[in-house]
Amino acid sequence: MKPNVAAVPRPEWSPLPYEGCVGVDGKMLVREEDVFVAMLRFRPGGTIHEHPGPNDTVVVCLEGDGYTSVAGKAAALAAGRRVHWPKGVPHRLWTEGSAMKTLMVERPLAHAQSAGPAGTPFDFAGYRTAVEARDVTAWIEFFTEDAEWLEYRSHDPPRSPNVMSGRAAIRDFLEGVAREPLELRVSHEVLAERRVAHRLSVSLADGRRMIEAVNLELDEAGKIVEQTEVEAWYRG
Repeated sequence: MKPNVAAVPRPEWSPLPYEGCVGVDGKMLVREEDVFVAMLRFRPGGTIHEHPGPNDTVVVCLEGDGYTSVAGKAAALAAGRRVHWPKGVPHRLWTEGSAMKTLMVERPLAHAQSAGPAGTPFDFAGYRTAVEARDVTAWIEFFTEDAEWLEYRSHDPPRSPNVMSGRAAIRDFLEGVAREPLELRVSHEVLAERRVAHRLSVSLADGRRMIEAVNLELDEAGKIVEQTEVEAWYRG
């Protein structure tokens, strides 16, 4: 068997684009259906804000030292130590007077756990990972060539949704999303044989937040033929 050697998704250090993350750079090393691996580099005073995660996560401190909290309870984290963040429980990671480098490993739901009824080929775990990582190459592969994306936006009348037709138009839109300093979170999924519904939470750097109700219509191969979303903006 020939070794499957491939490039890592994001090999260069880049600032975390999420609201509430300050002084932290990251590298995405592995993005697979059943595992996500990244490295995080904290400057003194760096922080990842408190938030719940969609997956069980283990963080290993490789160099330096800092602090972590789970459900509001804090503990020191130093080189050679690790912490477990349970799915859905608020957690935080930060430094004070020193730098720190960590390895983060997430274990998304396995495909069999997140699939719909028997015979549904849609890879929801992979879809969630692609959306939350804003990985355009992986994200666009979930759409058919002639897919349509309908956005019912708060400033447009319901009779006039924004419509993107075809993978090329959708890809242009996703590339714009990937360039923006925002955070995406997929949750509250409901899976059926040819249809998927979920919530998409969007957090922007300026403090604005948006909730979208997303519906995906699938073909027999599990590809998205139509995406419809209704958005609502709020602050806080």
